[in-house]
Amino acid sequence: MAANQLWRWRALTKEGELRSGTLWATDRTAAFTRLMRSDLHPLALTRCAQRHRWRPHHCCEMFRQLATLLQAGLTLSHSLQMLAEQHPLKPWQALLQSIADELSEGSPFF
Repeated sequence: MAANQLWRWRALTKEGELRSGTLWATDRTAAFTRLMRSDLHPLALTRCAQRHRWRPHHCCEMFRQLATLLQAGLTLSHSLQMLAEQHPLKPWQALLQSIADELSEGSPFF
């Protein structure tokens, strides 16, 4: 299985609204497909440099927040979506959103 890469994108919604963000995907085609499945028309898609370091304290904080949301009765998918929207770091936002999307699509975890 190919390693996921971080991609930066700009796209238009069906209503013509400009959106931008980041997402994790194995290649350009997978990133493009994910955007199209989200009803977005990609305008630009570029791979980000892999300079991000996954710091242990960010992992601990995210898992603590995830545990709190799950204990409050939210579903895993909804919890990941909320964490993705609120995380201050773009790579974490993209990672959490990617996991939430794959979970919603029924993708296996292995």
